Amino acid sequence: MLTVNLRQAAELVEKAIDADVPSILTGIPGIGKTSVFRQIAKKRNIACKVEDATSLDPVDARGVIVPNLETGDSFFTRPAIFPDKEDGKEGILVLDEICGCLPATQKALQTVLLERRSGKHRLPEKWVPVGTGNGAGDGAGAFSLLSSLEDRAMILNVVPDFDVWKNDFAYPNDIDHRIISFLNFREELFSTFGKRDKKAQGKSHASARSWERLSKLLKAGLKGDLLLPGAAGCVGGGPATEFIAHMAVHEHLPDIKKIYRRQYNEVPSSDKPDVLYALAGALVSFLGRLPEDLPKMMAIERFIEYAMKLPSEFCILAIQDSIPLHKEHILRSKGYGAFARKFQALVL
Repeated sequence: MLTVNLRQAAELVEKAIDADVPSILTGIPGIGKTSVFRQIAKKRNIACKVEDATSLDPVDARGVIVPNLETGDSFFTRPAIFPDKEDGKEGILVLDEICGCLPATQKALQTVLLERRSGKHRLPEKWVPVGTGNGAGDGAGAFSLLSSLEDRAMILNVVPDFDVWKNDFAYPNDIDHRIISFLNFREELFSTFGKRDKKAQGKSHASARSWERLSKLLKAGLKGDLLLPGAAGCVGGGPATEFIAHMAVHEHLPDIKKIYRRQYNEVPSSDKPDVLYALAGALVSFLGRLPEDLPKMMAIERFIEYAMKLPSEFCILAIQDSIPLHKEHILRSKGYGAFARKFQALVL
């Protein structure tokens, strides 16, 4: 089976929208399929209307038939899922979890996807119908797509990709840097759906969505005796236990402010990879929340200077992780030349 990551999916969906081709993103739960459409809508400054397709009956897609007692004929009402004037003149209509629809509802959605209409009612001219769904074997209550519906759209099989999530979502959306550095260290725990215990009670796996949820809880003050059960409720017991152990490492890191103010120059030993992963993540995170009295370019120069003191693997990691939000400043910095000469194969 051919697969794509979220970045590739977004690029393909944009081309499909421009070509007037409907698209459906399928994949395991929690990897960010719906977010792709939201991000595209935000990028294009258009609306995004998400409809939970699993709760739809056929009448929600095609409208209710109403008899006209005066003329003796009948008509269908406007489908409930169609956007109203309040939703805007242009947008993306997301039929979320379309694979969870009963076959009768899938049939009713066929003309919506292919012809942008249901009966005599048409979607507004600049609205695009798309869909998302899980696989029938994912334990998410999904069915197989009808072959007739599958033939009406570009179907993309999306798989989790930590680096894409980290660069395109985590850093831009200020996901807790301890989560990012932990997953740099233990990338295999980013998505554990394939290794989940189907018989286990409680949260059985970690996903992009569940790590984001944990980040929100941490920012809301999750700590103490509630930290382990709260984290386990988001990402599962195993990943939560390891992550909390990693959090303890951050408590013993040097003061990041002192590093940036050139008041601290020491580097942890190379035989402590967990500490180095934590330090690299903390250095990158600090660039996104600089104090007012620390100019951006001055901070960038110090960041590269200190990163170059780290073992090569962690120097590269820190610089590469800084690129999504700080590329322009990194490339203009004096220190980047030294990095480029040392790691020529990795020059941007």
